[in-house]
Amino acid sequence: MRELFVDKSVTIAAPATKVWEVLTRPEYAREWVRLWWPDFALLESDWQTGSSVIWQLADGTVGSQGTISLAQPYTLLSFSFQVNNPYLIKQEEITYRLDEQDGHTHLSVTVGNFGDTPEHEACYPGALQSWETSLPKIKELAESR
Repeated sequence: MRELFVDKSVTIAAPATKVWEVLTRPEYAREWVRLWWPDFALLESDWQTGSSVIWQLADGTVGSQGTISLAQPYTLLSFSFQVNNPYLIKQEEITYRLDEQDGHTHLSVTVGNFGDTPEHEACYPGALQSWETSLPKIKELAESR
């Protein structure tokens, strides 16, 4: 077994409060998640440690779900992410780190570990591409608010 993580970051010309809103508010999440998950409709959570996170699809079904392991508003958010797919039973841990300095926020996203099984490793390129697509949109949304 090897370790294989998505580890991407971007610097955004906006305070951490705005970046946090783009990451967590349904109306903003819809804009960046749909870039790689067209059937995505709604992100639901109260963003408190121990709470659930639900990604609902356009047909009303749950596409993915997870649990928040750590929430420190405007600085750190870590939660599990498990796609509702009987062939992919592995949960990912997704962590957002926000570091604000001088009105700019450095956002780091870590997802994984994808290196535990060959089936799971096959998901890595898609996860990497989804964050390479999402981060520019997250930046655009936060900077235009």
